[in-house]
Amino acid sequence: MFAPQQYLTWLIPYYGRIRYDLATSSAASPDLARLLPLPALDDYNALNTLKETLAHHYALPTTDVQLTLGTSQALFITLAHLLKPGDRVLVEHPTYEPLWAVPQALGARVEFLQRGNDWDLTAKQLAPWTGQGVRALVLSDPHNPSGAVLTTAQILELARWCEAEGAWLVVDEVYQDFLSPQLTTHRHLHPRIIALSSLTKVYGLGALRCGWLFAPPEIVQGTEAVLRYLNGSNPPACAALGLAALAHREYFWQLSQTRARTNFQLVEQWLAQQPNLTWQAPKQGVFGFVRAERDLRPVLEQGCADHGVLAVPGVFFGEPHGFRLSWGADPEVVQTGLQLLSQVLAK
Repeated sequence: MFAPQQYLTWLIPYYGRIRYDLATSSAASPDLARLLPLPALDDYNALNTLKETLAHHYALPTTDVQLTLGTSQALFITLAHLLKPGDRVLVEHPTYEPLWAVPQALGARVEFLQRGNDWDLTAKQLAPWTGQGVRALVLSDPHNPSGAVLTTAQILELARWCEAEGAWLVVDEVYQDFLSPQLTTHRHLHPRIIALSSLTKVYGLGALRCGWLFAPPEIVQGTEAVLRYLNGSNPPACAALGLAALAHREYFWQLSQTRARTNFQLVEQWLAQQPNLTWQAPKQGVFGFVRAERDLRPVLEQGCADHGVLAVPGVFFGEPHGFRLSWGADPEVVQTGLQLLSQVLAK
């Protein structure tokens, strides 16, 4: 039932071992000294306080907020609540593997909705599934692996289709905060949207495992029931550290933005010198999908072994001809990593 996920099984052994990391799709981990002095890590009141703080930051009622251990758990408990075996689920393609692997593991029938060459996705593409009993449409926005962002009008079209079909639009918005210093969420756009996120990607705070989902109260209550089967209660330590991080949110955001802008210029300059590579540059964020003429997985893996530089082969997103390139690390790391990647790809 729970088959190994190929991407994470491949990636996790590299954690902390890549000298020139062009694979991790998040801001580099900041200096956690900003969180000092450490809050009490055994205070269960931190759970409610974090829920209230997130509700305030995103202008939502607290009844719309469920705390989770990262976006991964938010995805799992949402789909575990929504789905029963045999339910039909649509998932964007190319995509981040857990978005389809989780519903598949839960017994759902997963079918793919192909994004266009410009990474677009519109409600017109849903016509073949109208009246076919779709239970959920799952996507990421900004899109992983391209970084492309759907317009508000496009999201609303998808949500209205879901509403007409009795389905839910589940949006992994973990990269959303890259787009603006003003916090926003897809949850505000339509009642049938469930939004998932965390402090991992934009703020570089994955070690805290501080995540959440935003949904109608009845969905939140259902996910709470699933959560009881997994870890009983979320640990107060994660909530306390998450609160400490949110107190410095603007600092962490500005740090990641400054680094992202500097590194993006390095990436654009590098790609201009790569005649066999193309891409559609993302407007914000720290990653994009680079198209190539062949499957580069063996080349990229050998490059990591020989030079300590790694980008993610596109095969893990269902798009073999290319790779996801990330630039969330320090500029010196990105610059040297790109130089080494040129050598790797030339072989």
